[in-house]
Amino acid sequence: QYSMPLGTGDIRNRKPRYKSYDTHLYGLDENLKEKKKSYRSLIGLSTTDTYNLIGLTIIAFFVRLYQIDYPTSVVFDEVHFGGFAAKYIKGKFFMDVHPPLAKLLITFAGVLGGFDGNFTFNGIGMDYIEPKVPYVIMRLVSGILGVLVIPIAYLTIKLAGFSTIAAFLVSSLVIFENGLITQSRLILLDSPLVAFTAFTVLMWVKFLNQEKRPFELWWWVWLAMTGVGLGLTVSVKWVGLFTIAFIGLSTISGLWRLLGDLRVTPALFLKHFIARALCLIIIPIALYLSFFVLHFAILPNSGTGDGFMSSEFQQTLRGHGMQDMPLDIAFGSSVSIKHVNTQGGYLHSHLHNYPTGSKQQQITLYPHKDDNNLWIIQNETDPEVPFSETDPIWIHHNDVIRLNHAITKRRMHSHDVRAPVTDADYQNEVSAYGYDGFPGDANDFWRVEITDYDKSDPESRERLRTLHTKFRLYHVITGCYLYSHKVKLPDWGFEQQEVTCVKNGHYPNTIWYIESNSHPKLPDDAEKVNYRKPGFLKKFLELNKVMWTTNSGLTDSHPYDSRPLSWILLTRGINFWSKEHRQIYLLGNPLVWWSSAFAILIFIIAKSIIILREKRGYKDHLDVASVYVFTIFSPIIYGGSWTKSDCQKAKWISTWDFECQTYHDKYEDYLTSRNIIVKESDITVNGSNIVANESNIVVNELNISGNGSNIDVNESNATENSQESTIDHVFKEEPFVEKVATIVSSIVLYVINKADSISETNVSSIPYQYNLRLKRPTQINKRYDYIIETIPANTSDPSLPLNSTQLVKLAELISRSLKLDTPGYYEVQEYKYVPNTSKYTKYLTVIGKFEHWISFGWGPPVIISFTNSTPTSDDPLELKLCEYKLTWTILLNGHISRKCQKKGEKDYVQVSYVKGESIFATSFFGFKFYSPDQSSNFGHINGIHLFDMNARAIYVEQNAPFPPIIPALFAAYFDFIESS
Repeated sequence: QYSMPLGTGDIRNRKPRYKSYDTHLYGLDENLKEKKKSYRSLIGLSTTDTYNLIGLTIIAFFVRLYQIDYPTSVVFDEVHFGGFAAKYIKGKFFMDVHPPLAKLLITFAGVLGGFDGNFTFNGIGMDYIEPKVPYVIMRLVSGILGVLVIPIAYLTIKLAGFSTIAAFLVSSLVIFENGLITQSRLILLDSPLVAFTAFTVLMWVKFLNQEKRPFELWWWVWLAMTGVGLGLTVSVKWVGLFTIAFIGLSTISGLWRLLGDLRVTPALFLKHFIARALCLIIIPIALYLSFFVLHFAILPNSGTGDGFMSSEFQQTLRGHGMQDMPLDIAFGSSVSIKHVNTQGGYLHSHLHNYPTGSKQQQITLYPHKDDNNLWIIQNETDPEVPFSETDPIWIHHNDVIRLNHAITKRRMHSHDVRAPVTDADYQNEVSAYGYDGFPGDANDFWRVEITDYDKSDPESRERLRTLHTKFRLYHVITGCYLYSHKVKLPDWGFEQQEVTCVKNGHYPNTIWYIESNSHPKLPDDAEKVNYRKPGFLKKFLELNKVMWTTNSGLTDSHPYDSRPLSWILLTRGINFWSKEHRQIYLLGNPLVWWSSAFAILIFIIAKSIIILREKRGYKDHLDVASVYVFTIFSPIIYGGSWTKSDCQKAKWISTWDFECQTYHDKYEDYLTSRNIIVKESDITVNGSNIVANESNIVVNELNISGNGSNIDVNESNATENSQESTIDHVFKEEPFVEKVATIVSSIVLYVINKADSISETNVSSIPYQYNLRLKRPTQINKRYDYIIETIPANTSDPSLPLNSTQLVKLAELISRSLKLDTPGYYEVQEYKYVPNTSKYTKYLTVIGKFEHWISFGWGPPVIISFTNSTPTSDDPLELKLCEYKLTWTILLNGHISRKCQKKGEKDYVQVSYVKGESIFATSFFGFKFYSPDQSSNFGHINGIHLFDMNARAIYVEQNAPFPPIIPALFAAYFDFIESS
């Protein structure tokens, strides 16, 4: 009835209101399934993607692992995680707030490297070299996993349905993310965490791609591998629970859609639910448990973590065996009393007094077994009663007792005096008080209140029994309870745990029990008791509870910490290491972090610009900018050399607290501080003798022939500014062969850069009319070299070669494409002819360079400066003493700005507007140079001649507010930006 074609706007051609489901998605209509075996490509990438993946991985390998052996000393949390590896190897139990997987991987690497566990990792800066610690292979655990994040990121973005460009961009940003690089180079847990998290997301993407083929082989593979990833992630750090939450929410969403489809039977829904529960719950839990099985098996001995665990747990460790103790407790028993809730240890006293308060003898909680933990339980009225009776007298609920310290003979005492550290009205001091002949007073009286008992021992409910009875001690006079909490005494209390008497305090902190017991009246065959050794599951639950409690208690600030609010805007990093005028400082790549934090806003703005530029045929890549930002902060990643001034320039935010005073003032100072000596070595490059002696790379009597010119460079020091970045890595601590190779390559690069360079300078004397010609039709790194020649030849000018009948070369514009540390670098080298001869001398007169690498518009600004610093007669306006800036506008029109101190220009002042002679962004049709208001014409560049397409004529008016060389540089940089 309707003959209208689709897409013409007829409302009847809209999509149906309800989505048509593919029955194959939920495993319906089994008879319609393909009979052949389902196959799902593991990667399924094009050739281009494969090449990209390989190339990015290779780059990541070098970026992550470059000089991973430096620093050669302990850095930041290597103190902890390297130390845990040593404890694993020694089998000594420790407690850490993180699960064991990453620490086990680090330990395994150490064992492969021959680590014996004797190095303790006790402090930042401890040397690795002398004790022969295989720290490099231990760092490689983080390094290799850090490298693997890059191909995983690429595959995730690509397989999620995004473009190759998007995958390339994301992977590039991850490669050059400074924070990830720093974490990937040290013995830390963060790199394994990121790698396993990325792996989990990749597997989940693969599973979602397979959803239309439920219960087939690859559907099960990707679902199960997602579960494996979840197990690995949460076994490194509990922050992996956020990954579990992400996958869990996605799973719930999928199940909800299934539940709402009436065509999915309850049996089929249950099948989907069980499959996901098996793979996403059971597999992660099984993996998590298995790593703790391995953890307990490797740590059978007593160690530094004992004090965190219960006495029952400690009995499973070698060195903690306790002999059986009499079960019954009577007046006169010598006992050790242990605190239940804090695991802080035993009720303890020693011959040291409080410096404040009553200044009586200290009573503390001490975590180790000691004779000072022993107390004798005495009767309220007559201490000798137990020993005068025939049978022992048991201690029942509500009995009043006194506790006499077995070593110092002083009784546990409390009074209305504030506690030594917790100075609160409801906290009273607990002390040991008394002396020979003193019978004591009522402040020594404590009433026993039984609160819990062992159900297998009914007697322990009515009276005190070793291990089985939990009780409180109520101070009869002041009405407070014996109490302890996780507050440490200062140095005068040996950092032992504070014991007080509290009114209305936290109930669990007032619970105690008796661990050891002896009594002279008890027979040898008296009933005895010991701890019940817990099984694996009970140990696992207790350790995880302690990990959670300890982690929750880590709330104290630290001078080098950074808080979550500072992460969003990257307002502060973390100082990892500082030594030898170098430092390592954890700081993310500002471009990556800031663009991520403001992703939505930046996306709208950047996408709008990119769309406009795409219409003009340009392609923009954020990854180039991230590489540049990465290089700025690389010295604090690799612990490289830096100067104070460069360090200060890199402090984009005042809250970044890396220490610039650590560094030398000049790069050459690193030469003297790192005496790498290559003596009496002669390296010949194209007939050039280069001697590297005592850390100075000296180019001696260097004769280089190029372009008909002989350049003499005598005793040129390789530490000049242009070479700082190329030889800096010479000073790294590398094997001797690598050092020599590094020196040779640096010298070769130095020679290449110096082959057509000159150091002698002079004033620019380019005429107002000249030709600008390409030196060769090819380019290096998008940059061309140019020749400036006379137009036309003027043989009457004595400054030009005698009897010249051809165009005469006046200057060259040399592209320094190898100067990666100075972007867009150009030199103008002018030929100064000896009058009435054909001889000349070449001088450096002008330098141009980009102000920075980054540009979100039409090209970075260009800064142009003249080497001459003295006024000359041919420059009455002294224009050649000024500095100039070239900037670009839409369609690559531009402005010339000038800054001249002698003219009172403290900042750049626009002096000319440059307009292209075509609406197209090309120099083919030439340019005109106007005044800023376009009322005056200062000159022009002709379009390219049809019969000589390598040259264009330039004319500059003598009243122009800029020297004649400026238009030539404008054209050169225009060509560079256009070709890029």
